[in-house]
Formats: sequence, C-alpha cells, structure tokens
Amino acid sequence: NLGATLQLSGATFFQVAQAKAMRGATDARISAAGYQLAADVTRQYLAAKRATDEVALREQQLQTANEALKLAQARVEAGDKPRLDAAQAEVASGRAEVDLVQARNAARSHRRALLQLVGVEIERDVDLTTALVVFEPTWTIEELTALAMASHPQLLAARASERAGKASARAAGMSYLPSVSFSGGTYGYTRATADENQLIANAEQNVLGARSDCEAQNALSARLTSPLPGYPRECAQIVFTPADREAAVASNKLFPFNFTKTPASFSMNVSLPLFNGFSRETQSQQAKAQAQDASYAARAEELNRRALVANSFDALQTAYRTVALEERNAEVGSEQLRLAQGRYAAGAGNIYELMQAQTLKAQADQARLVALYAFHENLSALENAVGTALRR
Repeated sequence: NLGATLQLSGATFFQVAQAKAMRGATDARISAAGYQLAADVTRQYLAAKRATDEVALREQQLQTANEALKLAQARVEAGDKPRLDAAQAEVASGRAEVDLVQARNAARSHRRALLQLVGVEIERDVDLTTALVVFEPTWTIEELTALAMASHPQLLAARASERAGKASARAAGMSYLPSVSFSGGTYGYTRATADENQLIANAEQNVLGARSDCEAQNALSARLTSPLPGYPRECAQIVFTPADREAAVASNKLFPFNFTKTPASFSMNVSLPLFNGFSRETQSQQAKAQAQDASYAARAEELNRRALVANSFDALQTAYRTVALEERNAEVGSEQLRLAQGRYAAGAGNIYELMQAQTLKAQADQARLVALYAFHENLSALENAVGTALRR
C-alpha cells in the first residue's frame, strides 16, 4: 500500500517566514549578548587597571610621607623643631600605609572579578598591559548616531524582534483562509504458498475435475435428441502433464514483487473554517498586539541609542577637558610640595605647611587618576552606545 498526502494553506507558507524571522531575531539577540559581554569585560578591565594604578599611587604617597617623616625626625633631633612635628609626620605616614593596604585589597578584588567574568581560574597572576592614551575626541554626534542606527547589536536585535512579530501577525491572519489537502495512493497484493506439493496436487485435481466434467457433458449430450454443440469431445486428452506441473510451481513465485494491482485513487479536500469559538480572532489580535509592542520597543531602542550617544559623547568631551586641568593641578601640587619640603628643611616652614602641601599633592594625584579613568570609562560607554570600537 503506497499513499501520499499534501496539505496546503496560507498559514503554512507564512509560518515558514515566521520561523525564519524568529530565528533571525534569536541570532540577533545572541550577537547582542556577546557584544554586551565584551562591554562588561572592558568595563571590568578598566576597573581592575584603575585599582592597580591606585596601588602605585598609594605607594608613591607612602614614600612621600616616609620622606617627610625622616625630615621631621631629623629636624627634631637637631633641636630645630618640636617633637610634635615628628608625631604628626608619623601619623600621616601611618594613614598613607593604611590607604596602601586598602588599595592592594581592592586591586585583588577587581582582578578576581575580571578573571571570573572572562571565565578563567581565579587564583592566577595577570598583567594588565593595555596603554591608556588620552586623545581629543574628533567625531561628531551625527556620524556616531548614524553608526549606532546602522549597526548596534541591541538595535538590530530589536528590529529583528519587530520583524518576527510582524511575521507572526501575518501567519495568525492566514488562519482565515481555507486549507486544501491532496491525497492519493495505490494498492497491490501478492501471495506465496509454503507447500509446493499442495499446489501440484491442487493443479492435478483441477485437471481430473475438468476431465470428469468433460465425460459428464459427453454422456449428457448422447442422451439428447440434438447433441450439444461441440460434443462429444475427446476427454482422454485432458491429462496432467509435466508442463502443468511446472506452471503450478511457477505460479507460486510471484512474491514479493509481482503484485496484483488495484487502480490508483486520488482525492482533494477543501476546508473553510467558519466558526471556532472566536479563538482564531483572539489569536490574531494577540499576535497583532505583540507585533505592535515589538515595533514600539524597536522605536524606543532607537530613541535610547540616540540619547545614549549624545550623552556619552558630551561626557567624553568633558572628561577630556578635565584630564588636561587635572594634569596641570598635579604639576602645581608637585611644585608646591617641593617648595614646602625645601622651606621645612631650611627651617623657614612649619610642619602644618608641609602636611598641607603633602595632602594637596595626594588629592591632586588622586584627582588626575580619577580623571584619566573617567575619560576611558566614558569612552567605553560611548563605544557601548555606538556599538563598535572607537579606541585608537
């Protein structure tokens, strides 16, 4: 028995388009997730490197504090300054050492977080070797916005979801169309007998029966006034021959390919759904609402991208100008500290001036470090907003 059935409907073809659109949306979401992971790794890398540079800065501040302590102790031992100067310098040195211990702990914590995010073993030594260079942003908001609108993974994922929603709505609307099914088939049979001797016996019995019928017809014809046409016949010629035996055996060799076939049959059915308890209408409206939600979500993502690009670019320009100002402040702080150290060594200054200059220098160095990493963090945020790398 061989048969085939083909069912066609408008929904069938639109479901193929729907499946392709949904697969495209899934691929786009995977790409967006990969890009977001890269952005998270970059952000954590900057945090870890900033913590490492913070350790170096705290070590420098501790060295400066220890030098001030040695200078104060020398002036106290010489009898030029009171013991209070040495005590204040010692307190400042102790605070600098506490800051260094805390900075080292923060650096280890940020490195562990980075390694965990990357997906490698936690307890291992790593070197953060990227050179962070500050440069003037020369892009325009227009070109950055155009780049984000064209290729940002999050926006592409939202647009793909919008297309999938529209495809689902079209597929749901096709449930109003009729469906057509075609079917056809053919049937055939064959059989074989396991006992060939039985076949031969049956064939021989049939020949004997034919001979008996012939003799009976001859006898009947002889009794009639007008003999039957063709009678009497020569019944002695009806015998079971070797050819009949071979024919009986050959008739059993039909299995499995020599079929007795029946005529093929074909049919076509057309189904037009008229009423199904409004479930079709409900599904169609739900699909349309989901498609509209996806369209609004794509539009919201476009507006969000434009705002993020503009805000991130403004923040980056501000950070660039801030770096230049903090560099100058750090230079002034260094000069002020050198002057205070010289005045105190010469006996013209006091410990308060030295401690104040030391504090201002530490604050200026800390502000410069914050400004430097604020620039690169804002640059990373701008790259995340645009959807592509912008670093030189």
